[in-house]
Amino acid sequence: MSANNENLNGIILMTLAMLAFAIDDMFLKLLTTTVPIGQSMFLMGIGSSVVFYILVKRSGGTILNKSLFEFPMLLRSAGDLVGTFGMFIALALIPLTTVAAIMQALPLLVILAAVFFLNEKVGLKRWIAVVSGIIGMLLIVKPGTEAFNINTLFAVIGVVGMTVRDIGSRLAPKSIKSEFMAFYASLMIIPLGALIILFEKELKPIAFLEGVYLICLILLGTFAYHAMTIAVRMGDISAIAPVRYTRLFFAMVIGAIIFKEQPDFYTIIGAGIIVVSGLYAFLREVKVRSSIEINTK
Repeated sequence: MSANNENLNGIILMTLAMLAFAIDDMFLKLLTTTVPIGQSMFLMGIGSSVVFYILVKRSGGTILNKSLFEFPMLLRSAGDLVGTFGMFIALALIPLTTVAAIMQALPLLVILAAVFFLNEKVGLKRWIAVVSGIIGMLLIVKPGTEAFNINTLFAVIGVVGMTVRDIGSRLAPKSIKSEFMAFYASLMIIPLGALIILFEKELKPIAFLEGVYLICLILLGTFAYHAMTIAVRMGDISAIAPVRYTRLFFAMVIGAIIFKEQPDFYTIIGAGIIVVSGLYAFLREVKVRSSIEINTK
């Protein structure tokens, strides 16, 4: 297969993954309108764990691995736990579009974290992009104003957790399969959901429609995760990675149609700043890496 065909297939697969993630978020939001957050999280954790357990076994992997107790995996697991907690609650309590917009700051926060924890070198232009992205996120959150919704902080907590997760993933050995990581991430959601149930002190029988939402949530999440992983490995990362930002577009469309959401001016401007900053930082990184490769030849 030619490089152009691989890139095209990778772009299509990544677009489908982002669409699946956006629809997955929709099902989570629909589920948590009638089912308590802790119960929803607990059931999703069980279902996702079963699915990823099957995938790990089918790939010939083992569930118990000493790498699970090494620092990179512990860091990744802790970040995943915080990220899931924040994003799950944010999706339940605030508009889908707002969550998706704040989530787009993740690549910029990973750059920031990589400077401090991985000793990566970042030039002035990428620093400007990172700072601009943080300003965009502040425009969406609106701290200190009458429009400030404290629940948006759950989305910020979620993005910070996901940043820690990604740093842990970078530190983890390449030999650890993504299915293995996803299995333990799903497994950790179960006790987290149980703790929230104890806090909420509420359980309810699952109706048929709620069961459909839950199954779709689990299966779509699994598909999106795998499609994204395959897409990244399929072609040139410079062609495929920017497609991640289509998730915001899909979320805005779903939010408008299904939940009648109307993002305010500052959310739209903030989201635009984050996307432009993220794309610029990424393209700048690609350019720097290309220059280094040319100079080392």
